[in-house]
Amino acid sequence: SGKSTITDLVMGLIEPTAGEIKIDKNFLKDNVNLWKNNISYVSQSPFFLNDTIEKNIAFGQSENKIDKKLVIDASKKAQIFDHINKLKYKFKTNVGEGGIKFSGGQLQRIAIARALYRKSEVLILDEATNSLDNQSEIMFFKFLKTLKKKLTIIIITHKIENISICDQIFKIKKI
Repeated sequence: SGKSTITDLVMGLIEPTAGEIKIDKNFLKDNVNLWKNNISYVSQSPFFLNDTIEKNIAFGQSENKIDKKLVIDASKKAQIFDHINKLKYKFKTNVGEGGIKFSGGQLQRIAIARALYRKSEVLILDEATNSLDNQSEIMFFKFLKTLKKKLTIIIITHKIENISICDQIFKIKKI
């Protein structure tokens, strides 16, 4: 029905074939790189480096530039800190090729921590909580409520109960 295309348009990954997109009265095409740097995107199947949890959360940061306090804070908010803290090597634990050493729910939490680590102004969740168990999903959406006034959150979901925190709802359906 076009959810992925709309998401790609909003993120500035593709340009519209007709019309234009404005962000705060500015044309997106004039500020696309600045806009992209202010977006964190969490998909239902995120990419993982065959590297440590810490490097997967601070994705793209060199080892000496990783803000370890922010990694911990983001992992707590994403409700993965307690699990990481029980691991032998904690944040230095390798996730394995494609994240093979962790469950889908744990990987989603790491991906959410990655998004929170970036401190972006816009957070896009594209079916991002599908792999979470029900209790974790409820806790995560409680946390999202605390972010409502601090950043823009775009939630793409099939679960109607997940949009109760939204100020605006757009239903996309195939015609």
